[in-house]
Amino acid sequence: MSGLSGIILGVTRHIEKVPTGVNEDVFGSLDSQTRFLSAVFLSYAVIIWWMLPNIEKHTELIRIMLVFVFIGGLARIYSLIL
Repeated sequence: MSGLSGIILGVTRHIEKVPTGVNEDVFGSLDSQTRFLSAVFLSYAVIIWWMLPNIEKHTELIRIMLVFVFIGGLARIYSLIL
């Protein structure tokens, strides 16, 4: 549900209005990025549910998808360090 709500609500799911002192263009970019990543997460969920009945036939694709998720986690760690 997180993916679908992120697509529909965008960043307003987390922030109701543009905070004081934040450029509206930056807020718009954040909203766009939130919706995009929500669509990616929703797509991942659909693909995984589609593969579950025959998971043994889709091992390589699952590994590739998990590598992408791992790389995303590394990016989050990098952001935390900064």
